[in-house]
Amino acid sequence: EMITALLKICKDRFLSLREMAEILNRKSETLRIHYINRLVADGKLVLLYPDKIKHPQQRYKTSEAPNHNAKA
Repeated sequence: EMITALLKICKDRFLSLREMAEILNRKSETLRIHYINRLVADGKLVLLYPDKIKHPQQRYKTSEAPNHNAKA
């Protein structure tokens, strides 16, 4: 699934939308519209520049927040 793939590639480093698109062989605009915006809104991806959402060097990384669905 695309969401799982996005979260996996962004796990250990910040990536730009273009970098994600190249790794996943998808168009950056498609990723942004269908996945990235939702993952950011849900707190699953964090922004390198959280105060400037449209920063030209914006990058994304998987949130390190605990997974509330994980078994203890």
